[in-house]
This record gives sequence, C-alpha cells and structure tokens, in this order.
Amino acid sequence: METALKEAGTCGRFQVYHVVFTQLPRFVAVWGIMVMMFGSYDPGWRCKEFSRLSKSSWNKTGRNSSASSIYNIVSHGNDDASVDLSEVFDLESSTQSSYFEFYNRSSPKKGTIIKGNADYNETCDVMEFCDDVEFNPESITIVSEFKLVCHRKWILQVIMLVMGSGFLTGALLGGQVGEKFGRKVSLYGGCFIMFVFSGVSIFSFHWIMYMLCLFLMGVGGNFIQSTSSIFSMEFLNSKWRSIFSAIPTWNVSLCIFTFATAMIKSWKQVHMVTCALSLIACSGHFLLSESMRWLVVHGKYAEAEKVIHKVARINRKPPPKAETLLRLKEESDNAPDKKPSSSSSSSSSSSASTSSSSTTYTYLHLFQKSELRILTLKFTTIYLMIFLTYFALSFGINSLPGDFYFNAVVSSIVEATIVIITGPLCNKIGRRWGGVAVSILGAISCVGIVVSLFTSDGEIQSTAIKTCAFLARGGSMAKSVVATVFMAELYPTAVRNVAFGMFRAMAGVGALFGPFLIPSATRDSFAICFSIMACCFGMSLMIFMSLSETNKLCLMDTIDEPSMKRAAEDECA
Repeated sequence: METALKEAGTCGRFQVYHVVFTQLPRFVAVWGIMVMMFGSYDPGWRCKEFSRLSKSSWNKTGRNSSASSIYNIVSHGNDDASVDLSEVFDLESSTQSSYFEFYNRSSPKKGTIIKGNADYNETCDVMEFCDDVEFNPESITIVSEFKLVCHRKWILQVIMLVMGSGFLTGALLGGQVGEKFGRKVSLYGGCFIMFVFSGVSIFSFHWIMYMLCLFLMGVGGNFIQSTSSIFSMEFLNSKWRSIFSAIPTWNVSLCIFTFATAMIKSWKQVHMVTCALSLIACSGHFLLSESMRWLVVHGKYAEAEKVIHKVARINRKPPPKAETLLRLKEESDNAPDKKPSSSSSSSSSSSASTSSSSTTYTYLHLFQKSELRILTLKFTTIYLMIFLTYFALSFGINSLPGDFYFNAVVSSIVEATIVIITGPLCNKIGRRWGGVAVSILGAISCVGIVVSLFTSDGEIQSTAIKTCAFLARGGSMAKSVVATVFMAELYPTAVRNVAFGMFRAMAGVGALFGPFLIPSATRDSFAICFSIMACCFGMSLMIFMSLSETNKLCLMDTIDEPSMKRAAEDECA
C-alpha cells in the first residue's frame, strides 16, 4: 500500500485539494465548539428597576443632589411610616451597605443605602433588591440573553457540562462511525449535524433548548475532529504528516472567530455564520474520495484501485505498476474485514464470515494486545492533560486582567504562532523531543504565573500573568499537534480512527472538567489552578519521553503487523 501511494504521489495536487476540503470542516468545528468562549462572557449589568421588599419595608429610587449616582434607599420602619425624600438627610456616603439617617414627622429611623450603578458593572449585592436587570447592550451573549449572573450563574456551568458531554459522545461515536462506515461518513455527517443545530439554536427561547442544541453541536464537532486529521494523513508520507499536523487550521479559525465576535458581538449572528460555513463545508462530500487505506483494510479493492488511479491522475503521474496493484489486491483480499464473495464455497464463506465478525474493529481492540493497551493508556492520559488545560485557559480568558476581546485575539495569535513552529520542529528533532519541548514551555509558563503572583504587583504582574497564560495555551495546543501525528504513526490503519476517536473523547472530558480549573479573581485561586496545570504539563512530558520515536517511518496498516520496534526498522524511502 505504501508503494502504491509513492508511485501515485504523496505530495502533489491531489494532497493539496484533499487537505483543503478536509480542513474546511475543522474550520466549522472551531466555531461550533468554541462558541461558549464568547457565549460565557459577562458584558456587565445594572439594576434597571428596584423592587418593594415587604410590607414592613419601603423602597424607592432617589438621586443624591450632590452626585449623579443612582441610589436605592431602603428604610426599615413601621408599616405606616410615611417618608418624604425631601426630608432625607446624610446621603453623603456612596459605599454599599453604609448607613444613613433620615427624619419623618414622628421620629428618626435607620435604613440602608445601596448604590446603584449606571456603568454596567453592578455586583450581586444588590440582586436581592432588583426586579429587572439590564445588560450592557454592546455585547449580546448567552449570559445576557438568559440573565445568567449571580443566583443563576450555576446554569452557565450546567450548559458547559452538557456541551462537554456532547464532545465526549461525538468523539466516541465519530471514531466508531469512521472505522465502520468510512472517513467521509463521519467527517461530513458531523458537518451536517453542525449545520442543522447551529440553525436551530438561533431560535432558542429557553436556556434548556439552547443547551440541547450545544450538546448536539458538540457531537457534530467531534465527529469532524475525530476524523479530519486522520483522513488527510492517510494520503501523506512521513515528512508531510508532521507538516500537515502543524497547519494551524484550528488556530487560524480561532483567530478569525475571536476577531469576528469582537466585531459582531451577538451570539445569534455567530450561530448564523457557523450555520452558513457548515453548509459550505458539506460540499466536500461530493468532491473527495474515501481513504484508500481504509478501503484496502476493509477488502474493497475495486474502490481502492479507482482512488489510487485518481491520485495518480491528479498528481500527473503514471498509474502504479501492475505488480504494485497486484500486491495491493492481495493485501485487500487478505484483509480481515473483507466480506466473503458469493462465489466462495460455503465452508470458506463461513470461515471468512467468522473472521469478519471477529475483526470488526471497536474500542475493545485497543486493549486486546499488551502493546496497544499500554500505548492507549499513555495517549489517553496525554490527551486528557491537553484538553483539561486548553479548555481551562480558553474559557477562562474572562478571568485574566485586561480587556476580554483583546486577550482573546492576542491569545489566539500566540497559539497559532507556536503551532506553526511545532511541525518543522518535530521533523528536525523528532516527535518525542518535540512533545517534550512544548510540554516544558507549558509547564514553565504555568509556574511563571504562580511566581509572579507572589513576587510582583500592579501592571507588571498583570502583563506577566497574561503573557504566561497565552504561552501556556499555545503550548497546550502544540502538544495536541505532536500527539496527533505521533498517534497516527504508532497505530495501524485498522484501529487508527477508533483510537483517535477515543482520544478526542478526552476533549469532552476536558470540556467537562476544564471549567473547574478556571481561576477566580483571588490570588490563591490563581496559584492553585495554575499549579495543577503545571503538573498536567509535567505528566505529559514524562509520557512523551517514554514513547518510541516514529519520525520518517512507514504507517502500519493491520493490527497483526510486527510490533512497533520491528516496524521501526523499515524506514520509508
């Protein structure tokens, strides 16, 4: 199979257009998966209308004659107390919960003054006195649409947990669908799911409806994520696999997403754009061919031959030699998943059927052989560490000092830059040392934040925290780049998509638990959260060190091929 691809071309026009059309759905997936990075942003609010508290409480909005701030004045007097604002004295204090004294016709009373805010930066102290909340109209997010602040803030956590469970479900289903029915079905099925539910979400009239749409968008997003990279890599050679994995599709998409949200500032319009992009991405279904490796491994030689001839034609190369195609046919005929032909004898049909049924690859095959079992546990841990830190750093941008939109854009640019460097770095120093390098970058960045919390203050501290957080996020995504190409080269074609689906499921786990690593405004919270993230990077570093190098080696195709040590001896020409 490797020879057939070399003769047809592993780096030509076919690969270019194939990469373009497999990466377009990833562009869509970013918008669907990261929508809550913008949706969870609190643009600020103020109390529009204060409420009457009880029979024994009096409430009225007044204005201090010496200041323009709006005050809510609550006096705890008798039921029949009559209070005239013109008789109120001592309104000089503007701090929350300070006391003032006023006089009515009978006797002085004590009350509480609560400062209202005209600048949309109200705190939850006044929420119990507030009848109607008004959000800053400059940004229309999920928080402002469904009023998810103060006593309703828990709803935001529930929405993000459910969306994370959608990532988890989509990765597990997408990996299995891609292995059973083909890479195209998983990839463009995810695009279609994203198209439908991005459109439906625009009409959400309740947060529960929106949450369900996000769950299904998470499923579609990870259908795409679990297949797109593997699909392209199966047509590339060793050198271009690492270069391809470093194409910053996710990061460029995220940069465009953050720029777009900074301009649009409306969650409904973000979903409209996502819906339109999804429809455009679906066009690739009619243009791309199925993975030749998948077709051969599943005994579909006739279709695989058409694909290899198409690759050669588009790359302007002569068709593969007859003996090469003959060997390819033998590989296909001997494929464990090949269905018995109708002309076979009943005994051979029974035997082949038994073989087929026993080798329909599922997640269980990742744990049958000791070598695959150990490898799977290692990569599961790496991907879990990646996405715990990545989603915490992405959804936690609102916790960083400075402007939200500025931080989001700069963070995405830094991330894209680091990812672009990672691919050539992996070719130069190898996959293992590339993974070690980006893990060290992330760990040092997280430690740097903890150190700056206790050794600096003011503007210097703010700058140090933001810089290190941006670098840590870039290091986390760079780890994903290294892990993806490493995993593709270590796993055979038969279980490659299943394995990647399982590891992408860790994105769901990361989205589920990553928000719990988002630091609050306190110094101790920042120190604890980033110390945990530093440990995550350290654990990834140790696992990368334990993996066998795969740079410039051939891909394995069947689960019965020699072990990784044996396969590593045969370098690709």
